[in-house]
Amino acid sequence: MSGIPFSVQFGSLGDYRLWAGDGWLHDNNDKQHTWTGHIAKLRFKMDFIKNDLILKVDVIPLAARGVEQELYVFINGVFVAFWPVLNAGVQSTRIETVLLQSGDWLVTFLMPKAICPRDLGVSQDQRTLGVAFRSLSLSPAK
Repeated sequence: MSGIPFSVQFGSLGDYRLWAGDGWLHDNNDKQHTWTGHIAKLRFKMDFIKNDLILKVDVIPLAARGVEQELYVFINGVFVAFWPVLNAGVQSTRIETVLLQSGDWLVTFLMPKAICPRDLGVSQDQRTLGVAFRSLSLSPAK
């Protein structure tokens, strides 16, 4: 079981594969980040939570003219956050204790505007890309 604070590092040098479910586009050339498709999931076991938490994700959108990425976050099927991701950086939200439980957690990231860079003419990459994750953390709210 994991406790708080909890953090995940992405990229081929990171530890995200310990918790990675579907939707992560593993690439050994991406040392510090990992791209997602339309949906990406993390699964882990969490100890009892008695205080609200702060969820932070450090993400990078696909850089292309006219592309405006969106990121929706769900924990165990409950909506907890929405962010437009126009620039690289940290997004954060407070998660109330009432939504949290000990045991199995499924964190789902939904990127409905994921797109193929080749279709945009920005590269030859044929993958459908949502956002790239650099890190994720859960810490006690103050």
